[in-house]
Amino acid sequence: MKTGYFQYLWFLIWNRFIKNSVIYKLIRGIYDFFSSKWQNGKIPGWFRRVDGDVEDKSRCAGILGCILTFLSALQKKYNEVFTKWKENSLAVNICKYLLHNFLAVNLRFIGILSASGFGTYTLLRLICGGGFSEISAVMCVVFAVISIFDVNLTDYIKVSKASCLAENLLDTELNYKFYYMTKCSKSVARYIVAVLAGVVSGAAGAFLGAAAGLVIVPGILLSSMVMYKTEFGVFLTAMLAPFVPTMALAALAALCFLSFIVKAVTGKSFNKKFGIVGMFVALMLAVYAISALNSFAKTSSIKIFAVYAVMMSFFFVVINTIKTKKMFKDLCRAFAISGFLVCLYGLYQYFSGVAGTEKWFDEEMFEGMTVRIYSTLENPNVLGEYILLVFPVTIGLMWTAKKPLSKVFYFLLAAVDGYALVLTYSRGCWIAVIVAAALYITLVCGKLWGLALIALPLVPFVIPESIISRFTSIGDMTDTSTSYRVYIWLGTLNMLKDFWIPGVGMGEAAFKQVYPFYSYSAIVAPHTHNMFLQVWVETGIGGILAFLLLLFFFFKQLCYGHRKTADKSMKVLLVSIGAAVLAFMVQGMFDNCFYNYRVFMLFWFVLALGAAAVNIAKEERGNE
Repeated sequence: MKTGYFQYLWFLIWNRFIKNSVIYKLIRGIYDFFSSKWQNGKIPGWFRRVDGDVEDKSRCAGILGCILTFLSALQKKYNEVFTKWKENSLAVNICKYLLHNFLAVNLRFIGILSASGFGTYTLLRLICGGGFSEISAVMCVVFAVISIFDVNLTDYIKVSKASCLAENLLDTELNYKFYYMTKCSKSVARYIVAVLAGVVSGAAGAFLGAAAGLVIVPGILLSSMVMYKTEFGVFLTAMLAPFVPTMALAALAALCFLSFIVKAVTGKSFNKKFGIVGMFVALMLAVYAISALNSFAKTSSIKIFAVYAVMMSFFFVVINTIKTKKMFKDLCRAFAISGFLVCLYGLYQYFSGVAGTEKWFDEEMFEGMTVRIYSTLENPNVLGEYILLVFPVTIGLMWTAKKPLSKVFYFLLAAVDGYALVLTYSRGCWIAVIVAAALYITLVCGKLWGLALIALPLVPFVIPESIISRFTSIGDMTDTSTSYRVYIWLGTLNMLKDFWIPGVGMGEAAFKQVYPFYSYSAIVAPHTHNMFLQVWVETGIGGILAFLLLLFFFFKQLCYGHRKTADKSMKVLLVSIGAAVLAFMVQGMFDNCFYNYRVFMLFWFVLALGAAAVNIAKEERGNE
């Protein structure tokens, strides 16, 4: 491969000015010294040492993983019964015809269904006195014409230039073998299903409103697709999490869990994945349940626990569904694309001035600041916390991409993410991303520390004054945001003197019932503005210990997977996931990152990504 001009220029600067300089040799010597001590020290030894799968066989794991164990036993005993029921069910077969014809983009099936729907809607409106709808009549004719062609457009899409471009950009191979040809071939049953679906949709539109008629078939298709392919539900949930309302996200996660259960009991085999991280996730669920029952606002806490339980169960769906390196990397790609779209909308807010209608800063102290973007997540800090999870993964994809076009594509995605993170003006997130970058550079390419000799002196001349003033204000008690947090922390520590063992219960309602009696300067707050304090004050000493142990064993598993896998791209992505979680933890020192339910769920999703990658690494090389 030929060396480009920029590469040549970099090698020239590196070899002549950096590599042999006294400063670089000093920095490199210090780095090598500490790196050697770290590699051979006891602390990393604790992280690297994993006693096979003993955690999967322990009594504690057996108790906490009773649902997975029950599913495994159910699968062994009643597999044939469930499988026959699924194959002979009329509802299941109807959904199969709908699903596979839409996946194949079969024009005849879609045409018959749509023509039947618009025709039924038009006819019922006339009968019921709603008047003649010219638009629906025209659409009925258009789709009737389309139904003449019995063609699967997916067969043409997979050989198109657009498909080839997508593969080059994403650095992956797209698979189009996701529908059954037998369900798309000429048959009376197929046409009956199309007509029935169209009639139901048209009737719903006529009696319940046009929106209901347009939503009913896509809703059935979406549900059928998740039930048919659990991995589709996993991908869809990861991508839609920052866009859809909380309850819609919870419903989608519950549907994924239902699909996982059905697949478990009807599949040929079910080898449950649990692991020590899963054991502590289950333990956290148990702690949250106790906290809800012991809450000062029991009704509110139980509702919150129900949402938490659904969202945290998604962890087990991911680790039991994502079983190959391709699926893992494709899920990372889907996550990165979703993050890019969120950040792109945030940039639109900035340049259009939409975000300027909200204020999240001290206007007297930061006169140069006019806008803090929040995108689809309603708050700049919440957006920053989301970006902390997705940004390192995008960087990892850019670093490991094999094709030049893919590297450029992921670089653009990462650039948009980074720019959006800056425009959140979240100081905690800025500190967090610096820590994450330090970890990433150290473990992936230590030589990049040499760039600091060039970059650091130029930073004050490149970064805008508003960002510099915002960053240097960290710890300044004259900033109302800083003083507000400090007073809340002091009040929370006062609370913990009395409630450090049991906690006060989950959620804002429970916190607000107790906090006013301990607050400083009559500060009113919905939560602690510190994730670790929030977990402690909600769940007591048992909860915070379980959470800290969960994080410890998660990072330990990542280290084990990093050592175990021979795939360099997997090593980099494991570091990226570790950097994402570390950054999230750093921001958690300054804010309650679990306050937003969608970000809460995505945290457990990223943990599941890491756990799934470790499981793949174990199967790749075998357990030591």
